Amino acid sequence: MARMAHSQYSSLRRAQLDIKYLHTNSTTHEFLFGALAELVDNSRDAGATRIDIFTEDCASVRGEKILCFLDNGEGMSPEDSGKVIQFGYSGKRATDARSIGQYGNGLKSGAMRMAKDFILFTKRENALSCVFLSRTFHEAENITEIVVPLPSWSASTKLPLTPTAQEQEKHEVEVDVIKRFSPFKTLGDILAQFDKIKSPSGTLVMIFNLRLGDNGQLELDFTTAADDILMDDDSEIRMKPERRSFRAYSAILYYDPRMKIYIQHKKVRTQRMVDSLYMPRKYHFTSKRFKTRMETEVLKARQNSRQADEAAREAESSAREAEIQFGKSNQDKIKVRSAQEGAKRANDEAKSKRSLLQVMEKSLKEPKTLDFIFGLNIMNRSQDGLFIYNCSRLIKMYQKVGQQSDGNREMIGVVGIVDVPHLVLEPTHNKQDFADSKEYRQLLKAMGDHMAQFWRDSQFEGNPRKLTDMWSSFGYTTLDSVDPLMDVKFARKRRMNLQEWAQCDRCSKWRSIPYTLQDSDIPPNWECKMNRDASKKSCDALELKKDIPIGQLQRQAPVDKEPDRRKRKPEDIPLEALAGKRQTSRASSISSTPPTTPSAVVPSIVPQRKAARDASVRLQYGEQQARHSTTSTADRDFIDDSGIDDEPVRRVSSGTKRSSASDEMLEQAPAAKRRPPPPPSTQQAKSASSRTSSKPSSKTTSPTSAPSHSASRGHATSQARTGSSVRPPPAAATAAAASPAAVASPVASPPPDLTCDAYPLQSRVEARINNEWYQATVVRYSLGKDNRELRARVKFDKNDSDKFDKHFSVTSPDLRLLTDTPANGVPSVRRSPSSAANRDEGTAAAMATGAHSVDQGDGPSRAELESIVSNFRTALQYFLPPTWHMTRDDIGEMNVSQLANFDSTSFFDQYENYLNSLVESFKAEAAREKSESEAQLLSLRRNVVKLLRTIRESDEEKVSEETVDHILESVVHALPSRK
Repeated sequence: MARMAHSQYSSLRRAQLDIKYLHTNSTTHEFLFGALAELVDNSRDAGATRIDIFTEDCASVRGEKILCFLDNGEGMSPEDSGKVIQFGYSGKRATDARSIGQYGNGLKSGAMRMAKDFILFTKRENALSCVFLSRTFHEAENITEIVVPLPSWSASTKLPLTPTAQEQEKHEVEVDVIKRFSPFKTLGDILAQFDKIKSPSGTLVMIFNLRLGDNGQLELDFTTAADDILMDDDSEIRMKPERRSFRAYSAILYYDPRMKIYIQHKKVRTQRMVDSLYMPRKYHFTSKRFKTRMETEVLKARQNSRQADEAAREAESSAREAEIQFGKSNQDKIKVRSAQEGAKRANDEAKSKRSLLQVMEKSLKEPKTLDFIFGLNIMNRSQDGLFIYNCSRLIKMYQKVGQQSDGNREMIGVVGIVDVPHLVLEPTHNKQDFADSKEYRQLLKAMGDHMAQFWRDSQFEGNPRKLTDMWSSFGYTTLDSVDPLMDVKFARKRRMNLQEWAQCDRCSKWRSIPYTLQDSDIPPNWECKMNRDASKKSCDALELKKDIPIGQLQRQAPVDKEPDRRKRKPEDIPLEALAGKRQTSRASSISSTPPTTPSAVVPSIVPQRKAARDASVRLQYGEQQARHSTTSTADRDFIDDSGIDDEPVRRVSSGTKRSSASDEMLEQAPAAKRRPPPPPSTQQAKSASSRTSSKPSSKTTSPTSAPSHSASRGHATSQARTGSSVRPPPAAATAAAASPAAVASPVASPPPDLTCDAYPLQSRVEARINNEWYQATVVRYSLGKDNRELRARVKFDKNDSDKFDKHFSVTSPDLRLLTDTPANGVPSVRRSPSSAANRDEGTAAAMATGAHSVDQGDGPSRAELESIVSNFRTALQYFLPPTWHMTRDDIGEMNVSQLANFDSTSFFDQYENYLNSLVESFKAEAAREKSESEAQLLSLRRNVVKLLRTIRESDEEKVSEETVDHILESVVHALPSRK
């Protein structure tokens, strides 16, 4: 089918590339170092372990410089060299690969951005290939189509690889073009370039006729720095080092650098940016939004699978046709076997494509997880922002998001790093931006949110004093300073707070090394055997990654300075406002209700429930609150005598006065039923009766003729439904008759005079949320849904908006009292009431009788707690391992909650590992010194033996290494003594 389609469209016109496209294609590289990086990427994708970037002088080219890129990668065969000039072709598009190149355009666009011409020399196995792409040649010969000479030679004989006469003629024309328009004027000069590739395979790219700037000078500066390539820029604007120096840019070009890079014959000290961060923290970000790139890859895989299936069916058909057509001769059998093998390969490839498609379709439905790493750049605070990598290749640098983009000066120095897989985001052709703009904006927003979380986790938010002290300790004079002081003490402290890492020149593994004051203290060809840590002196040792603590994004609700009161819950509205609102609505509903004549009522109180509720109220609210609750509920609440309807009536607050007209209307209105609170004890009822009867009243009503509003409303409906009569208890009736204040507004919320001895109003507390303790202030009390549990509403220091307030039961272990902070900065925390209430029965009984106290009792005193905290902090500072992510100053500033949640297990594990490694290094050093001493002693013995044999020539056979000690002793004794 494919052959039929090809023959069907063979007569149609083909699209062609004009020579001007080379210039147009190169303009995608606005950043010149990005064009150089394209050639470095090709070497990395070719498996090179080393690339040399250098210049050669040549007077016959523009600028008199040739820019060279030499690597020891896998090289290219003559067939692969021919594919280099195919625009858009790339053999690196396997979805499971970490290759950077994907478009088949980097070499052409990058080289043409820097110059007009380039020539490529490559070696693989026994083949030498050359590719020459020259705009100078096209302009001189007035050629509009792109013509590329591709000569090749044998590596052993240096003869052309031309099997036919026609190929030989073409080879000669190609070589002639190279001689005329390249710096190499003879065949010997051309072949001599292959000798620069010392490795068995590799590639050399030479770029010449470099572009000039507007000032007539080369765009790239090769003379100012002998070991660097600089951007020729006369502007006075301060540039980041990575935009000015190619050495600085190539040092951070890769997320996990492995390839050694040499610029002007001097090695670049590459670095993993994660290792240069102070106080780093990692966040796992999972999202299902990154689908655009994956959907594109799935469509490609689906198309490839379909084409592979068609090719397999065609191959199977050809194999069956060959079996029928050919006979049994040896040649026919070979043809049949070849067709069968081709069908088998096609089936295997189709099966592989189907498997890959299934994997990708499954991956499309799964969320993608990215690792965000944030930290502080204490070496140079001005170099901050996001560094975004794609398949380990740097795409965006110094990208500002969140509060940094808003100009927040406090967040200067914060660096964020992420390596995005190519199946999540697709880079543009110039690898300086991302093609999926919508998903890229989503990535920036997510990193901005996580950067804010890092700022909160670092405890710098709202704490400018701590932030200023931290930066000043590293040599930054003010909070706005971006350039550190270069004094030795500050430079030493900056380096001491960062773990040093070096890459082995032999195995390319990264090793942690002891502190060094300057980068120059680490030799350029550093190897594992130079490490003073005995456990990492061998290249066979495993490579360890930096241990970075894991953080978690805590979703923050948007801050609303004027929250909508209509959306607030009843318990969030102040009690006074709630009471007034309900009084107004209640009065309007009462005025439209016809009066009803109350019936006689009889009391029905369960003694067991009464005793249990009294005890519960005392334990939860304290004795004073229990007296208030039992007295007020005894005066107002009743229970149905029939036992069928066990719901309470609506309680009436005793804190608001009403007029006599309102009282009469309330007495005749039906009441909504509620669950009853605990009835009063006999003694409390008597005391309530005596208190109310001693007060003058303007209105007196007998219990039988004029019942209270609660009695009439709560049981008028019950009487009609059950046929039973209900009357109030005597004490309640007396209190209701004696005090008009007892008939108050029907407020469903708790009385406004609730109190709690354990957590007084405006007391300082700590509340636990997600295993983290936060400081807050008690602002209000409320009752739970069943009106039995007292809850304290707290307002947090960090979020003072009402919508962030939380309610905690006063017996909850998640709430504890925080006393005043002493002079040493260590807050004292009292036990929560729940822990005090659960000590023993005696304590509970004492609390029930009013002996409720917030003191710690049997627990440690405040002075003891402070001593324990101080000693623990001192121990952590003393045993601090060098690899721990915190400094001694950070530990000294930790509060009680942070110390309580401190990961001491990992801390002392690291300390133990450090001690073990230190002891092993000492043992290895001692063993080495012992071995050297023994070798020196043996050498000395042999020299002594030679000396003695020379002196005592008569008895040489008697002198040996075994008898040397005895002979020396006899000689010493024979010497005359000196005075």
